[in-house]
Amino acid sequence: MIKVTISDELTGKYEKAAAYLIHANVKAEKSSEKLLELIAGECEKIEETLPLDEIMKKEEIANTRLCYKAVGKDPHRYRNAAEAMLRRVVKGKGLYRINNVADINYLESITTGFSISTFDVSSINPPLELTVSPEGTSYQGIGREAVNVENLPAMRDSEGFFGNPTSDSQRSKIDEGDREILMCIYAFGSHESAANAGKTAAELLKEYCQAEIIGEKLIWKEENQCEI
Repeated sequence: MIKVTISDELTGKYEKAAAYLIHANVKAEKSSEKLLELIAGECEKIEETLPLDEIMKKEEIANTRLCYKAVGKDPHRYRNAAEAMLRRVVKGKGLYRINNVADINYLESITTGFSISTFDVSSINPPLELTVSPEGTSYQGIGREAVNVENLPAMRDSEGFFGNPTSDSQRSKIDEGDREILMCIYAFGSHESAANAGKTAAELLKEYCQAEIIGEKLIWKEENQCEI
């Protein structure tokens, strides 16, 4: 079991802050042609129908931007992952291809507007806390040098911070193989919408990653911790 808490500091600054969590065993590997075709179809649909200047107005992206402002981060300079990916798609650049687990993250983000992290459980040390990262916080990004992650809603363990709605860390990334994962859907508006996105993500994991779902939970101000 993994214990996860959402801090009073975060919900005090932004009351609607929440996270939908999915704990699962998966087989991480190159995405199947069927999954890639599904992603390509969604990208094409979005590129044809979503104007660039409408992206930040999408409900879940707008809510994430409001949370960033509340905790002290400029959402124009530090875009959340869902917003950044949708901008790529609308500009015709498509999505990066990593592996089936990461690709499902991307697919679910562009279709729902939620930013999503997925962590390799073997690389993190519970208990975990979703809180506000303090001034001066940084970590090694995936394929990048140290990135500034201060003043963000962010996940931490006993070793420090390792994930947030803008960029995840090299430490917690998903490599190919049989993996135990924790998916975190960052939610700053409708809890029902976050749960619906989580249910869809779990089904995608089962279909394309041979997932065994261990548990699913929503944490928020009134139910601020869980064991999953």
